[in-house]
Amino acid sequence: MTFACEKALGIIKTRKAVLETIHICKNSNVLKKSLENREKEVVDIMMTLFDQEYAVERYGDEKKAEGLAEGEMKKARETTYKLFDRKMSLEIIYDVVGVSVEMIKKWLDERSVVAG
Repeated sequence: MTFACEKALGIIKTRKAVLETIHICKNSNVLKKSLENREKEVVDIMMTLFDQEYAVERYGDEKKAEGLAEGEMKKARETTYKLFDRKMSLEIIYDVVGVSVEMIKKWLDERSVVAG
């Protein structure tokens, strides 16, 4: 049924798309008897599946964004360490990596504790 919905109406996942798909299936004699007897239940199930799929996609998008942000911060920290090791001032490091001087100081303090 999901395949029929996506094939018939693209990936438009709305109640209207589900109802249209049911109509197409009935007219094509695909699951006609079941759809006639349980149309509301089928609509509810399909909408639940679409809602769940949407939630999973959004969750994946959020996790991807979080991962990218973490990667950028890791790279900024590594660059901070390299520039500091080359005796660059905090202001220059700030200009290059684009994080606050407070964050740079925090990273350098944490590095000292780990190295110490």
